[in-house]
This record gives sequence, structure tokens and C-alpha cells, in this order.
Amino acid sequence: MSGIRWVYALLAIATATVAQAVIFDQLIFVGGRVRLDAPLLLVVGLGFVARTEDAALLAFITGLMVDLFQFGPFGLHALVYTLAVWSIGVVRVRLLQPGTSFRVVQGALAVMVVTSLSWLVGAVFGQDPPRGWRAIVGVLGAGFAGAILGPTMARVARWMTDERTMTGPDDGMGA
Repeated sequence: MSGIRWVYALLAIATATVAQAVIFDQLIFVGGRVRLDAPLLLVVGLGFVARTEDAALLAFITGLMVDLFQFGPFGLHALVYTLAVWSIGVVRVRLLQPGTSFRVVQGALAVMVVTSLSWLVGAVFGQDPPRGWRAIVGVLGAGFAGAILGPTMARVARWMTDERTMTGPDDGMGA
């Protein structure tokens, strides 16, 4: 049985992707190298709190919505987001540790890995990923955003899914 609260989930996905396209894609931080990626943060939050199957489905939908606004191969974000959230969900037992410090580190690492993976997959499909210092600053900036906003996006992800199918209050992501 699916634990997705569809109205809330579609509202959160649409809000994150439209805000990304309209606001966050226009704002570039740290010398033009770091950007806030709201849909990616939402996907990582889903991986932390939702059932793996539900998280993968919502990540796929989020990726398709992102692909509507991004240039590049259609389905690229859907593929990367689905693989990333499925991986987070599968290793959640080993990955997640309780406590604020652990949540900050886990959010940062997850966002850094998914950002790097999206650049790698994009390069396979002919996109030009950042290189050198630009890549390092971009990944570190994404990690900083994941550290700061990861727990908040996990709470949004909880709101998107039925609490009976989610991980318990001791999952380390807060209520």
C-alpha cells in the first residue's frame, strides 16, 4: 500500500520545481559557482524518511518536473533522482544515525554525492559539467545547503507521505 499523500506531494514537488526555475536558478552564490537546488534537497529528504518505493516514485516525478524546466536530455534528472533516493532508502539503516550532528553531516554528504552523480551522468549524455575549482566549490556549496536545509526538507517529505508508512520518531530526522 502506498503511503503517499498525493495532494501534498504534488504541491510540494510543484512548489520546489517552480521555485527552482523561477527563483533559485537565477540566484548564483559564491562567485557564480554555487546554486541552491530545492528539488534535489526534497529528494534527499524523501530518501531519509519515506518508504523506499514511495520515495523512488516521488523522486521520479520530481525529476520529470525538473526536466521540464532544464535543458538537456529529458529524463536525466528523473533517472538520477530515482537512483539516488532508492540508494539512500536501501542503505538508510546503515546511513542514518540519530542526533543533530549526524543529520547535518548526512544531509551534506547525500547532497554532495547526488550532485556529483548528476554531473557525471550529464557528462555521459554530452553535457559539460563543472571542472577544477568550480566543481569543488559547487559540490562543497551543495553540501553546505544539504547540511543546513536537509532536516527541513526531511520534514517536508514527512508531510508528503502518510505517517503510518514512514520511519519512526527515532529515525534521527526529527518530528
